[in-house]
Amino acid sequence: MAIKNGKLQVLYSGQKILVSGTSSFIAKLPNKLFTQVKVDEKQMDFNMYFDGQKLTLYSKNNKFYVSVSAPGTLKDLVLNTFAEKGIQLPLQDLFLWGTDASSKDAITSAVTIAEATLDGKPCTHYAYRQEDVDWQIWVQEGDKPLPLQLVITTTSETSQPQYSARLDWDLNPDILDATFMFVPPEDAHAIDFMPSSDGNEKN
Repeated sequence: MAIKNGKLQVLYSGQKILVSGTSSFIAKLPNKLFTQVKVDEKQMDFNMYFDGQKLTLYSKNNKFYVSVSAPGTLKDLVLNTFAEKGIQLPLQDLFLWGTDASSKDAITSAVTIAEATLDGKPCTHYAYRQEDVDWQIWVQEGDKPLPLQLVITTTSETSQPQYSARLDWDLNPDILDATFMFVPPEDAHAIDFMPSSDGNEKN
Protein backbone atom coordinates (compact mmCIF):
# COMPACT_ATOMS: atom_id res chain seq x y z
CA MET A 1 0.00 0.00 0.00
CA ALA A 2 1.32 3.43 -0.94
CA ILE A 3 0.10 6.62 0.71
CA LYS A 4 0.43 10.20 -0.47
CA ASN A 5 -0.36 12.34 2.53
CA GLY A 6 -0.57 15.96 3.47
CA LYS A 7 -0.96 17.70 6.80
CA LEU A 8 -2.21 21.24 7.30
CA GLN A 9 -0.12 22.60 10.14
CA VAL A 10 -0.87 25.94 11.77
CA LEU A 11 1.80 28.57 12.47
CA TYR A 12 1.67 30.82 15.54
CA SER A 13 0.39 33.54 13.20
CA GLY A 14 -2.62 31.37 12.35
CA GLN A 15 -1.45 30.72 8.79
CA LYS A 16 -1.99 27.14 7.63
CA ILE A 17 0.93 25.35 5.93
CA LEU A 18 0.64 22.10 3.95
CA VAL A 19 3.36 19.55 4.72
CA SER A 20 3.38 16.71 2.17
CA GLY A 21 4.91 13.26 2.37
CA THR A 22 4.81 9.71 1.06
CA SER A 23 4.57 6.41 2.88
CA SER A 24 4.54 2.81 1.73
CA PHE A 25 3.50 -0.25 3.71
CA ILE A 26 4.18 -3.91 2.97
CA ALA A 27 2.19 -6.02 5.40
CA LYS A 28 1.87 -9.77 5.83
CA LEU A 29 -0.84 -10.68 8.29
CA PRO A 30 -0.85 -11.28 11.14
CA ASN A 31 2.60 -10.14 12.26
CA LYS A 32 4.92 -8.66 9.64
CA LEU A 33 5.34 -5.09 8.41
CA PHE A 34 7.82 -3.02 6.41
CA THR A 35 7.29 0.73 6.15
CA GLN A 36 9.01 3.61 4.36
CA VAL A 37 8.15 7.18 5.42
CA LYS A 38 9.48 10.37 3.81
CA VAL A 39 8.57 13.99 4.61
CA ASP A 40 10.92 16.49 2.96
CA GLU A 41 9.87 19.53 5.01
CA LYS A 42 10.67 17.70 8.24
CA GLN A 43 13.83 16.06 6.89
CA MET A 44 12.23 12.74 7.76
CA ASP A 45 13.30 9.66 5.82
CA PHE A 46 13.17 6.35 7.65
CA ASN A 47 12.34 2.66 7.31
CA MET A 48 10.60 0.46 9.84
CA TYR A 49 10.99 -3.31 10.02
CA PHE A 50 8.81 -5.66 12.06
CA ASP A 51 9.21 -9.44 11.73
CA GLY A 52 6.80 -10.51 14.48
CA GLN A 53 9.54 -10.59 17.12
CA LYS A 54 11.58 -7.41 16.80
CA LEU A 55 10.87 -3.83 15.73
CA THR A 56 13.64 -1.72 14.13
CA LEU A 57 13.55 1.91 13.03
CA TYR A 58 16.32 3.05 10.66
CA SER A 59 16.91 6.73 9.83
CA LYS A 60 18.40 7.04 6.37
CA ASN A 61 19.32 10.68 7.07
CA ASN A 62 21.80 10.07 9.86
CA LYS A 63 22.37 6.28 9.60
CA PHE A 64 21.05 5.60 13.12
CA TYR A 65 18.89 2.61 13.99
CA VAL A 66 17.10 1.44 17.12
CA SER A 67 15.67 -2.01 17.83
CA VAL A 68 13.37 -3.36 20.51
CA SER A 69 11.80 -6.73 21.29
CA ALA A 70 8.15 -6.70 20.16
CA PRO A 71 6.68 -10.21 19.92
CA GLY A 72 3.08 -10.26 18.72
CA THR A 73 0.73 -9.26 15.93
CA LEU A 74 0.33 -5.95 14.11
CA LYS A 75 -2.45 -5.08 16.57
CA ASP A 76 -0.05 -5.73 19.46
CA LEU A 77 2.57 -3.60 17.72
CA VAL A 78 0.27 -0.57 17.54
CA LEU A 79 -1.41 -0.93 20.95
CA ASN A 80 1.64 -1.96 22.96
CA THR A 81 5.02 -1.17 21.40
CA PHE A 82 4.00 2.03 19.59
CA ALA A 83 2.17 3.30 22.67
CA GLU A 84 5.06 2.49 25.01
CA LYS A 85 7.76 3.97 22.76
CA GLY A 86 5.86 7.03 21.57
CA ILE A 87 5.91 5.93 17.90
CA GLN A 88 3.35 7.19 15.38
CA LEU A 89 3.01 6.08 11.78
CA PRO A 90 0.67 7.55 9.17
CA LEU A 91 -2.72 5.84 9.43
CA GLN A 92 -1.48 3.20 11.87
CA ASP A 93 -5.10 2.70 13.03
CA LEU A 94 -5.71 0.82 9.78
CA PHE A 95 -4.10 -2.17 11.47
CA LEU A 96 -6.76 -2.07 14.18
CA TRP A 97 -9.75 -1.96 11.83
CA GLY A 98 -11.72 -5.19 11.92
CA THR A 99 -10.27 -6.19 15.30
CA ASP A 100 -11.70 -5.91 18.81
CA ALA A 101 -9.45 -2.85 19.28
CA SER A 102 -11.20 -0.74 16.64
CA SER A 103 -12.71 2.50 17.88
CA LYS A 104 -16.11 2.22 16.16
CA ASP A 105 -17.92 2.74 19.48
CA ALA A 106 -16.38 6.22 19.65
CA ILE A 107 -18.31 7.34 16.53
CA THR A 108 -21.15 9.72 17.38
CA SER A 109 -22.39 10.47 13.84
CA ALA A 110 -22.14 8.80 10.43
CA VAL A 111 -23.41 10.18 7.11
CA THR A 112 -23.26 8.92 3.52
CA ILE A 113 -22.26 11.94 1.42
CA ALA A 114 -22.31 10.78 -2.21
CA GLU A 115 -20.98 8.40 -4.82
CA ALA A 116 -17.66 9.48 -6.31
CA THR A 117 -14.76 8.37 -8.51
CA LEU A 118 -11.11 8.38 -7.47
CA ASP A 119 -8.41 7.44 -9.98
CA GLY A 120 -11.11 5.85 -12.14
CA LYS A 121 -12.43 3.70 -9.30
CA PRO A 122 -16.07 4.07 -8.17
CA CYS A 123 -16.39 4.69 -4.45
CA THR A 124 -18.71 6.05 -1.77
CA HIS A 125 -17.87 9.10 0.33
CA TYR A 126 -18.73 8.88 4.06
CA ALA A 127 -18.37 11.42 6.87
CA TYR A 128 -18.01 10.57 10.56
CA ARG A 129 -17.78 12.48 13.82
CA GLN A 130 -16.35 11.54 17.18
CA GLU A 131 -15.06 13.49 20.14
CA ASP A 132 -12.40 16.00 19.02
CA VAL A 133 -12.24 14.59 15.47
CA ASP A 134 -14.19 14.80 12.20
CA TRP A 135 -13.13 12.39 9.50
CA GLN A 136 -14.11 11.46 5.99
CA ILE A 137 -13.41 8.30 4.03
CA TRP A 138 -13.88 7.28 0.40
CA VAL A 139 -14.43 3.49 0.14
CA GLN A 140 -14.08 1.57 -3.11
CA GLU A 141 -17.28 -0.12 -4.28
CA GLY A 142 -17.48 -3.80 -5.22
CA ASP A 143 -16.10 -6.94 -3.61
CA LYS A 144 -12.92 -5.15 -2.38
CA PRO A 145 -14.17 -2.24 -0.22
CA LEU A 146 -10.78 -0.63 0.33
CA PRO A 147 -10.31 2.91 1.68
CA LEU A 148 -9.01 5.11 -1.14
CA GLN A 149 -8.89 8.49 0.59
CA LEU A 150 -9.05 9.81 4.15
CA VAL A 151 -9.39 13.34 5.55
CA ILE A 152 -9.07 13.84 9.32
CA THR A 153 -9.80 17.18 11.01
CA THR A 154 -8.92 17.90 14.64
CA THR A 155 -11.94 19.82 15.94
CA SER A 156 -10.66 20.24 19.51
CA GLU A 157 -8.25 22.96 18.33
CA THR A 158 -9.51 26.37 17.18
CA SER A 159 -7.30 26.28 14.07
CA GLN A 160 -8.62 22.78 13.15
CA PRO A 161 -5.46 21.28 11.59
CA GLN A 162 -6.16 18.65 8.96
CA TYR A 163 -4.54 15.48 7.66
CA SER A 164 -5.34 13.95 4.25
CA ALA A 165 -4.16 10.80 2.49
CA ARG A 166 -4.65 9.07 -0.86
CA LEU A 167 -4.12 5.30 -0.75
CA ASP A 168 -2.97 3.04 -3.59
CA TRP A 169 -3.28 -0.70 -2.94
CA ASP A 170 -1.44 -3.74 -4.34
CA LEU A 171 -3.30 -6.84 -3.17
CA ASN A 172 -1.01 -9.40 -4.83
CA PRO A 173 2.56 -8.39 -4.01
CA ASP A 174 5.49 -10.78 -4.25
CA ILE A 175 6.84 -10.64 -0.68
CA LEU A 176 9.92 -12.32 0.79
CA ASP A 177 10.29 -12.77 4.56
CA ALA A 178 13.64 -10.99 4.30
CA THR A 179 11.68 -7.80 3.52
CA PHE A 180 10.73 -7.51 7.19
CA MET A 181 14.21 -8.18 8.63
CA PHE A 182 16.68 -5.35 9.18
CA VAL A 183 20.32 -5.90 8.22
CA PRO A 184 22.41 -2.89 9.37
CA PRO A 185 24.48 -1.21 6.66
CA GLU A 186 28.19 -1.03 7.43
CA ASP A 187 28.01 2.70 8.18
CA ALA A 188 24.92 2.45 10.45
CA HIS A 189 25.06 3.09 14.21
CA ALA A 190 22.85 1.50 16.86
CA ILE A 191 21.22 3.81 19.43
CA ASP A 192 18.76 3.34 22.31
CA PHE A 193 15.24 4.66 22.76
CA MET A 194 15.30 7.82 24.89
CA PRO A 195 12.72 8.57 27.61
CA SER A 196 10.14 11.18 26.62
CA SER A 197 8.67 13.79 28.93
CA ASP A 198 5.63 11.59 29.64
CA GLY A 199 7.77 8.72 30.85
CA ASN A 200 7.49 6.72 27.62
CA GLU A 201 10.41 6.22 25.31
CA LYS A 202 11.06 7.69 21.91
CA ASN A 203 13.70 7.26 19.23
